[in-house]
Amino acid sequence: MPGSGKDLAVDMIFDSGRNDVRKQVDAITSQLADVGIRLLPKGLDESSFERSRTSGTYNTLFQRINFVLPTTTVCDQLPVADQCPYFHQANNGERELMPFEKELADLYNMYLSAEDPNVKIAAVLNMQSIVTENAYVIGTVQAPAALLVNKRIKNAHPGTPVYMFEWAEDSVIRERLWVSKPEQKTELLPGTVAEY
Repeated sequence: MPGSGKDLAVDMIFDSGRNDVRKQVDAITSQLADVGIRLLPKGLDESSFERSRTSGTYNTLFQRINFVLPTTTVCDQLPVADQCPYFHQANNGERELMPFEKELADLYNMYLSAEDPNVKIAAVLNMQSIVTENAYVIGTVQAPAALLVNKRIKNAHPGTPVYMFEWAEDSVIRERLWVSKPEQKTELLPGTVAEY
């Protein structure tokens, strides 16, 4: 923190009913600690988590979204009404918007009321810029770790769970992974010296 040099402490709720969520929360907590952000995770059962999530009674939350869906619902992303977005709702009818949220709401109204396509395009580009500069969400990605290392690796069974950086230790025995003879290479990056 400016002036004191202390870590920034942020409370975070998560659904404690899923072991994979707990592992990802642990990984994120340790990574953010390295840059001076101390997460204070609080595991809630599923019904308590849902109540807190929909009421907005938290500072941060960890939530899994198990699918990718292009959104057409503005309320999921922008503060265009008291109930939008769900993670930043009005409390007891009182709505306090941050300056960038007010700007987003104004740009959205400009987009709706404008007839000139150039004005609409400019509003959308400005909204995209503001949302990018003031991120509500920090995304994490889960993928089969063998694919991240190399697509040539065999014997990483489909459906093997990936637990951030511990995928091999928790999911497969490394000694059982192999690469078929035709796909083997003597060096992955010939003539390259690793620099640290």
